[in-house]
Amino acid sequence: MDRVHQLAEEARAKLKSFGVDEVQYQAGKDLSVYFKQPAVKACMYDPSITSGNVPLVQNEAYLLLLRMGMEDGVQGNWAKG
Repeated sequence: MDRVHQLAEEARAKLKSFGVDEVQYQAGKDLSVYFKQPAVKACMYDPSITSGNVPLVQNEAYLLLLRMGMEDGVQGNWAKG
């Protein structure tokens, strides 16, 4: 997570150097309107594994399980188990 934060800060610095208005890239800005796919599709590494960077498996069943695990409730708890 620290690496992602560092990359975001580097990207913000680059946008600032290009003269882009800071309101477009401020921390906490919701960019989900620009990415209509499930959030896990934006990940390069498996977000469920925190001990290291494990490339995300491009298996639709596995990706569905990860998406379910991100939800609250019975289905999310089942997927996490």
